Amino acid sequence: MKKIILVAAILAACFAARAQTPRFMELYADAIERLAARKGDKPAPDIETSEFSGRMLQEIMSAKSKDRNHLVNRIDNIRQIKFLPSDESDLFDRICAVAEAEPYERLANLVVDSQSVRIYSAPYKIRRKEFLIFIVKDDKRLVCDIVGDVTLKDVLDLICKSV
Repeated sequence: MKKIILVAAILAACFAARAQTPRFMELYADAIERLAARKGDKPAPDIETSEFSGRMLQEIMSAKSKDRNHLVNRIDNIRQIKFLPSDESDLFDRICAVAEAEPYERLANLVVDSQSVRIYSAPYKIRRKEFLIFIVKDDKRLVCDIVGDVTLKDVLDLICKSV
């Protein structure tokens, strides 16, 4: 039963993934598969994934969603992969390599509260963009992918508020 639910979740993610670049989505699916491998004697890499649709964000932040121009109404989805301290860096390194290639463009390299932050963007539809954000502090790493009618200023505001 768990396998059926997992397969359904992966298929749903693939159909909903039109917003992200295909190369990022392949790696996100790889992260989900690694989490599914967490059974018995076969430990999975120390990663966590999360996904938030724009609709879910609007429900959670219903007061802010009443303002049609608020960022919560302009996000299509957010996907994150959190890498906990471990030797499993191949997936993180592969995502970094994807970010350095077309169609992504590096927009910023910052240090915010002793955290290294790199921001990349790729076009998506008219007036929409994908932002791929890497946040690294010590041995903890986070990859965040935000898609929607979002600007670099929006992303920088989110980063500065969250750290």
